[in-house]
Amino acid sequence: MIDKRSLIMATAKKLFIAQGIRGTTIAGIAEQAGIAKGSVYSYFDSKLSIVKGLLNEADELSREQVDDLLGDPTLQGGSLMRTHIKQQLEQAKIERAFQQALMNDDSWAVDQDILNFIQNSRVNYAKLQKTILLRVFGDELSPWVLDVSTILNGLLQEFSIYIMMDNAEFSHDHCADFINFSLVQVANGLIKTKPIPVLNEVDFPLNEQEQSRLKRQRAENLLEKMRQALPEIDQKNRALAHETLEMLNEQITSETDNLTLLRALIANLRPYDELKTLRAKLADIYDVELI
Repeated sequence: MIDKRSLIMATAKKLFIAQGIRGTTIAGIAEQAGIAKGSVYSYFDSKLSIVKGLLNEADELSREQVDDLLGDPTLQGGSLMRTHIKQQLEQAKIERAFQQALMNDDSWAVDQDILNFIQNSRVNYAKLQKTILLRVFGDELSPWVLDVSTILNGLLQEFSIYIMMDNAEFSHDHCADFINFSLVQVANGLIKTKPIPVLNEVDFPLNEQEQSRLKRQRAENLLEKMRQALPEIDQKNRALAHETLEMLNEQITSETDNLTLLRALIANLRPYDELKTLRAKLADIYDVELI
């Protein structure tokens, strides 16, 4: 059974596609979902926060897909890269209608939180690409991995634009083979000729300090989702769950990570089935045992 937050997001997405973000109202979302208007505000404080939720959902799916690929021992070298590229192209097709709604309506573009989220997503995505490229081509590519990541993202972005904005229907398998072939030529050429890289860790926001900030941002996003799920918890236990979340927030926003306390606080959320998936993701971010 779909939970209420997911129902709101799915309903809003359909309405955004059908009548645009600007033309959609909270009241309209509630009516279409068959719930009270106040129920929407229990999970989202505005229409744009729903947009952010949808973008975050897509971002998490992308990370999960890459994690699954990297954890599959049957995927190595070119097969890993081609599968990754094909997944990204297929996701672009799935999200085509929603992306068209975003591009045709700039009401979201003035929201600084959304713009910051998009920037963070871009950095997260580049980090995932770096991991895949090093897995495929090995450490020999390390000096140029950010440059090659930029080439890969550029190719994916352009082909995805054809899919999302121009409704192109070319073969994803053929496109994945073509992009993979191009990357092999570029990577082998760089390793052989050893030119000076354009980008390095200092230029690109993937240094240790930035990674720490992004980890904190991901954790804060998960905490916010947990807060939004509190109305699903029975009233008797809601106050205890809220108190634990606030203690987690204090730890996440502190300068140093107390992993022992973080693990204990995450364990305190175990009785709440509504938070099961979210607490597992939080434990994964800090690489602590889920108990």
